[in-house]
Amino acid sequence: MMRPIFFIIFFLMSFSVCTSAQEIRIKSVTMLPSDKSAVLNPYIDANGDTCALIKIKTNHIVGLEFPNKNQYVNFKTDNDGSYEISVPTITRRLNFKHTDYLPGVIDLGEFGYRRLKSGKSYQVELEAKNSQKLGSTVIFKIDPPSAQFIFNDEKQSGKDLYEFKVEPGNYTYSVYANNYKSRNGVINIVEGETQQTTISLEPILHNVEIKCNISDAKVFVDDVDYGRVGKKMLPQGEHRIRIQAKNYNDIEEVRMISAATTKLQYKLEKNTSTLHIHPVPVKIYAETKNLYINGKKVKGWKNGGTVNLMPGKYQFQDDKGHTDKEEVYRTTQTLNLTFKRGNDSINKIRSGVSDVFNVIRGK
Repeated sequence: MMRPIFFIIFFLMSFSVCTSAQEIRIKSVTMLPSDKSAVLNPYIDANGDTCALIKIKTNHIVGLEFPNKNQYVNFKTDNDGSYEISVPTITRRLNFKHTDYLPGVIDLGEFGYRRLKSGKSYQVELEAKNSQKLGSTVIFKIDPPSAQFIFNDEKQSGKDLYEFKVEPGNYTYSVYANNYKSRNGVINIVEGETQQTTISLEPILHNVEIKCNISDAKVFVDDVDYGRVGKKMLPQGEHRIRIQAKNYNDIEEVRMISAATTKLQYKLEKNTSTLHIHPVPVKIYAETKNLYINGKKVKGWKNGGTVNLMPGKYQFQDDKGHTDKEEVYRTTQTLNLTFKRGNDSINKIRSGVSDVFNVIRGK
């Protein structure tokens, strides 16, 4: 009674293994007339003839085996699921197997190739039927967004974020832009995962000596403070340069910085009239129904707004008489006021400063 039961259990286990395994199907077999691989790197069969080359492409089926070594002369594989097999010209069938798939046979005769040609290449495409591979996503963040971006042989540009749905494997990328150092690399895409890569190009810098008749003058490049004049590492390309010193008129110009730019010379002139100094539009944030600047009420104030102020020191006041002292510079863009209770009276704040408000709100 034990033998029939054992046979039934063995049959059910074998049936379960067979039904769970997946099938690899042959999509196509074609000759590659212009491919010279078989003659450039030839293999010779037992009869002294040059072998034909079978190039096998799969949808990333790694670990495929061809167990009957008498069917081929040489075998090569890559980790992306591609294979190359050099075979005698009389070869018609190739057996293959895989631990995760059912075994199969590539019958070249069924596709019209009953006799292969010496020194010719043929391409076979295999596909795992009902493959349950998980999708993979790769996201690239590019800086600067104007950079040219090449991924998977496709050229992209004009964005700072790219997203691709791809098969697992290794992919190359290139990023390049004018006035920046180019970057190339390889990214390995893992099955079923979302990967994000940030690629920031480094600007090409040049050592430039900036000279000025005022030794403590400051340098601004595209409104970025570079400190006092002297030797600076400036980015290549066209940039807006401003030289600024207290009690002197600013100098501002657009210059092309290149490897040939070694020195920039500036001469500031004494500021003899405040007419050359322009008010600064400052965005002010403050939680108060009304705002007073140096004792004068700001018109049109609604818990926030932009006020034109000359560079200098100011005292701000809210409805409750709380004050905050701030200084406005040529580069000031915003002020976040935090009011504190002060001892100065409103009349004292207002005295002697009414002329400042000729520039407030465009007046």
